Amino acid sequence: MNRPNWNQEDEQHAESGRIWLDQGFVCYDSKVYPSFRIRTELIRAIGEYTNQSGPVSDDYFLVLLTPHGSFEASFYACGRDEFMRELREIFPGLLDFGLCNSADFQSRVLWPPELSGHELYRFQPKKPVGLVERLTGVFLPRVDLILADEVLALTKTSPTD
Repeated sequence: MNRPNWNQEDEQHAESGRIWLDQGFVCYDSKVYPSFRIRTELIRAIGEYTNQSGPVSDDYFLVLLTPHGSFEASFYACGRDEFMRELREIFPGLLDFGLCNSADFQSRVLWPPELSGHELYRFQPKKPVGLVERLTGVFLPRVDLILADEVLALTKTSPTD
């Protein structure tokens, strides 16, 4: 897959970025979120999660977990559908996205098949610090994303295990 080009229709997705596969690499480029380029062979788990940031900002993310950390791409990224079709060829059993109707904190594993549908993250509420955080926390709760133990264990394995 070639890098998706921006066009006028995609301008609405410009902040969400674009995602594509390029010769064994997952590539993500965004004006707002961290861009990355990672080898597909390093991916140990793939998941999705939602938060309460919508509709003001992106609230749905694809997560790629490697031994070097997690990499997130917006669900709304340009090229997502073609990217997922190609990713299924590399990762058999990869589930479709399933949290499209969520407006709250939810997560699940999309791959590997033995963990598909399981929780990807536990959402641990952050204690508000100061008056502003206490007031805004009523409407925009802040949480830490903590990898589920069984998913964390996958990130510590090598590709030959």
